[in-house]
Amino acid sequence: MINVDLPEIPEITSINYSPLEQSDPEIIMRSDKRLNYLAKADNRSLSTYVADRPGVLGEGCKAVLRNFWHDVVPSNYHLVLRQYWKLLAYELLEKGDQDSWEKTHSTGISIKDTQEITASLGAESKGLNASISETFSHSVDTSQTNSVKNTYKVDGPEEGHVKIWVLWQLVKEIVALDENGEVFNPPARNSIKGDVTWGVSGLGGSIFGGGSSAVSGAYLNYLTVRQVFPSKVIKPVSRIFKKE
Repeated sequence: MINVDLPEIPEITSINYSPLEQSDPEIIMRSDKRLNYLAKADNRSLSTYVADRPGVLGEGCKAVLRNFWHDVVPSNYHLVLRQYWKLLAYELLEKGDQDSWEKTHSTGISIKDTQEITASLGAESKGLNASISETFSHSVDTSQTNSVKNTYKVDGPEEGHVKIWVLWQLVKEIVALDENGEVFNPPARNSIKGDVTWGVSGLGGSIFGGGSSAVSGAYLNYLTVRQVFPSKVIKPVSRIFKKE
């Protein structure tokens, strides 16, 4: 596993400081791994996952995309694991202020999100946590969503000063980035079609059983291209400034 330092917490630069919703993401690791499509047959009630490139048996898949329709080419992206600080709270205090705040934040991911990112990465057999560790050489908290409430007591500054208090949460995310480093914008829903071999004998088993297979057209969609993992790491920071 790679030991990764926490990203630098945004600095409180002046009395007029106004924090952004999150810090700039820092990339932990890149991967050549591809996402799976959810393939839905256009002439029968079949659905399964396939690699997003023709002729490739995707990890965790039992069907293969044979070809795209209408001269479609595979999407150009790469997966990264990155981290950043998410803003939870911002407070400004003066002399005499002594506040106690209850702040609630969420950690982990929902069951639905877990299912979608697991299928997209083909991680059903290994498990999501193990698959992420293998792909990015780094562990991520994949526990179910939990709401956490903490109490923070903050005293005001001396006369003639102002204290700025900010609360940050560490967030990690798996995201597909395009060639410009921006979050990959997937094709519109059901805009991509292709021929799929449903059940490939000798290649991960058949969804029909008995080694049989069939070919039909299918709609091809990404379930997700970005999954965030809010962590349990919470950092309060503060700074005092003299009033102008």
